[in-house]
Amino acid sequence: MGRAAVLTKVLMAVLLLLVSACGQEPIRIGVSGQLSGVYSDFAVQGRNGARLAVEEINARGGIGGHRLELVTADDGGTPQGAVEADRRLMGRGVVAIIGHMTSDRCLAALANLQGVGVPMISPTASSPQLSGKRDLFFRVQPSIEKVPQMLAHTLAEHRPFAKVCTVRDRREANYTGPWEEAFARAYRSSGGSFLCRLTYSRLDQSNMERISESLSSSRPDAVVLVSSAQDAARLAGLVLRCCPNTLIYAASWAQTDDLLTHRKEGVEQIRIATDILPLDASDALRRFAWNYRKRYGVPPSFAAVRSYEAVRLLAAALSRVGNALDRLPQTLTRLGPVPGLYGPIELDSFGDAVGTLYVVGVRSGKFVVLEQLGRKES
Repeated sequence: MGRAAVLTKVLMAVLLLLVSACGQEPIRIGVSGQLSGVYSDFAVQGRNGARLAVEEINARGGIGGHRLELVTADDGGTPQGAVEADRRLMGRGVVAIIGHMTSDRCLAALANLQGVGVPMISPTASSPQLSGKRDLFFRVQPSIEKVPQMLAHTLAEHRPFAKVCTVRDRREANYTGPWEEAFARAYRSSGGSFLCRLTYSRLDQSNMERISESLSSSRPDAVVLVSSAQDAARLAGLVLRCCPNTLIYAASWAQTDDLLTHRKEGVEQIRIATDILPLDASDALRRFAWNYRKRYGVPPSFAAVRSYEAVRLLAAALSRVGNALDRLPQTLTRLGPVPGLYGPIELDSFGDAVGTLYVVGVRSGKFVVLEQLGRKES
């Protein structure tokens, strides 16, 4: 057979494959979040991360010969908007919804999904109200209490006689209250001793003096800050001045670029308990961050990373179930570890995230991983 004939046959085979692939119905995946308005950045980052994951999967041939198709809906930033957005997505025939980005919208929308059997995989919702339930809610972001619980157990295990004070910002009570309470409860159950639990609503000079006096009289071995990056920087300097040998820990709320811009005394003494890795902590994260910045012109937030991971988890489950989509919910909890950017992605039997806890610090103006502490069991 001549070269021209061989080439013709090869081209015909490729054409047939392309026609066949084009004839396959896509697998539609919904993304729901607040995609417009003043507070849209969080969900836009999530949508963009999900889109990168879909594009990568499609470039490798999709799933079982089917392309993935991302379908988006704006939930308007309200619980009722979340319900309506998910109805629109279900009308488009999505097999699962990546969303919502906040716990209140997940809670509002979940009942409607239960009725039709469509699973919801939230990238970032962390309320304990969503934990430990056998329903159609799944998440790749661990519940808010997991990190403080692990920090408490670790402190009690490695420093069994350490006496601790907490300092909490009351202004973000939905985050700081459960975080600090989970830490306190776990630390006491592990045999740890509390000296003081301090709060503030504004870090003015009066409150700084009050906190300094309390810490000076208590002389704690460790202080745990549940505050923003800006407040954590100021409080760390205060702790070092009044209690120079005290260990300083912080919640992951402090893990933002605001902390890196501070050159205040004590910033490099802060040890942040977190499940979020810096973007240059691994080759995979560096590649993702480079691709994201190239595509969207800005660095990715953790919402982008978690949404990318949520799509990867869903794709692994879809590959396993094939056409038996009714098996998708139970398969999500039986996958075992799936490679992720922040470490292996794994869900427990309730669909809650199991992950790894890190301690992150600031060195030379960058976040770096100081140590890995262990697994968080939901």
